[in-house]
Amino acid sequence: MSTQRFIVSFACCLAFFVACSDNSPTDNVLGEAVPINWVGSETVYSDIEGKKAYSMIFFYTDWCGYCKRMDDITFADPTVSNIINDSFNAVRINAELDSLVVHFDSTVTCEQMADIYGIGGYPTTCFFDSTGNFLGKILGYSNPTDFTYGLGIVLSGDYK
Repeated sequence: MSTQRFIVSFACCLAFFVACSDNSPTDNVLGEAVPINWVGSETVYSDIEGKKAYSMIFFYTDWCGYCKRMDDITFADPTVSNIINDSFNAVRINAELDSLVVHFDSTVTCEQMADIYGIGGYPTTCFFDSTGNFLGKILGYSNPTDFTYGLGIVLSGDYK
């Protein structure tokens, strides 16, 4: 019983330290953050002019505090925004909307798209290759350093 209490206490402390840690944008990169060029979901699944080799879909909700942190901190980081703009077709999907989006040859709601990829928490970022094949996902908030690392894994092909 005391082992369980220790694990729960440790997990709570770890969550507190992660939440209170300095997750400000990295300052070791020259340049300024350029806004991410968010595009429609059709770029993930269709061959269109200017399509990049990789795509990502950022699933979020309006009420999600960590989703807002991804926007304000992680996506505002110069390294992150430059890598995404250079190498990814970036898509934002509010997983609680019934707006229509493209999924391969069909049209689905944003809610259905979240269900297709098993999104159970927010934020979640999914990654795809050039043909729309699902590669993997990052669950929850990631600070700029960790998100840059994840982007590097996708770009290197080490996600397998």
